[in-house]
Amino acid sequence: MDVFVHCPKRCANSPLSCVSKGFLVKVALIFLLSVGTLLLTLPSPSNAAPSGKQVCKKMIAEGRANVWSLSECQCQYRVADVVLDEDIKTLLFDSWYNGTNNMKAVKKLPNQRRVLKQLKTFRRSGAANCE
Repeated sequence: MDVFVHCPKRCANSPLSCVSKGFLVKVALIFLLSVGTLLLTLPSPSNAAPSGKQVCKKMIAEGRANVWSLSECQCQYRVADVVLDEDIKTLLFDSWYNGTNNMKAVKKLPNQRRVLKQLKTFRRSGAANCE
């Protein structure tokens, strides 16, 4: 179906001349807002999660790393990154970086059997590979 069937003959050479300027402005505005929103949601260095090295350096500097050296901490970070699901990993790394106690949030996660199994695997893998 031709969308320009109802356009007068003066529009035959340039179909856009039949479209009102207000409509074109609205379309352009919607397009620009969509592109702007997309750009704002892309990760940038300023809002990206800190690296394992940054997390460990901060945790050690604040005296929260117990007996871990920087290399041991980074090893544990890598193990957690591989072993844990995103929801658990996010809470763990937030705890390490900010010093927050996220245990209440961990206990509220769905499927506690999965959570406990992954934390146990993390502890065993960390002990076997990082010390």
